[in-house]
Amino acid sequence: MSAPKRRNPGDMVQVEPRFIAVLQILSQKLGGLEASWSLIGDLAEEVRGINTEPNQVDILTSKEGVEEIRDRLIKYSPTEIQFSENILTRAAAVEGKNYPVTVRSRKFEAKVDSVGVTIEGDLQIRVGEWEWGDPLEFEPEEVYVVGSRVPVIPLRLLSELYLELGWSDKLANVTMAMEEAHHHMGHRSLMVSGMEA
Repeated sequence: MSAPKRRNPGDMVQVEPRFIAVLQILSQKLGGLEASWSLIGDLAEEVRGINTEPNQVDILTSKEGVEEIRDRLIKYSPTEIQFSENILTRAAAVEGKNYPVTVRSRKFEAKVDSVGVTIEGDLQIRVGEWEWGDPLEFEPEEVYVVGSRVPVIPLRLLSELYLELGWSDKLANVTMAMEEAHHHMGHRSLMVSGMEA
C-alpha cells in the first residue's frame, strides 16, 4: 500500500467528511454553552483554508468549560478530566536558538463517531524555562461548516503565537489565509469529497 499523497499549503482545502460530521455534532451538542469554546489545532486551520493533515478534533475552553462540555458529551464515554503537561514535538526557534515548548491544561478525551476529540481548559504555554504564560483566552471567530456554526481560534492570534514561537512556515500559511479571507471578505466554502458544500 502506498503512502497517502501529502498536501501542500496552497492546494485546495478539502475537509474530510468525518471531521465535518463531528463538527456538526459538536456544534449542536455545545450550542448554548455558558463557557466559551473554540476549535483549535490542525482542524481549526483547515476550516480556515490552510492545508493541514488533522487527525483529531481539538477544542479549547476554560476550566469551567471542560466540566460543562464533558457533561454534554457523556454519551461518548469521555475520559476523566485530568491535569496534563506535555512537551510539544516542535521546539520554538527564538533568536537563533531552539527551546522546548511545554503546554499544560485540564483536559479529557472522547471518541465522537470514531473521531478522537480532545477538550482542553485553561491552556498555558511555556517556552524553555521561562515563566508560564497566562491561560490562553480570546474571543473566537465563527465559521460555518455545512450550515453549522463553529467557533475557531482567530487567525490573528495564531499569527502572533507562531511569530513568538519562530514557526515561520506556519506563520506564512496563516498570513496567506488572512490575506485571502480579507480579499474574499471572509467568505469561504468548504469542499467535501470534491463537491462544494
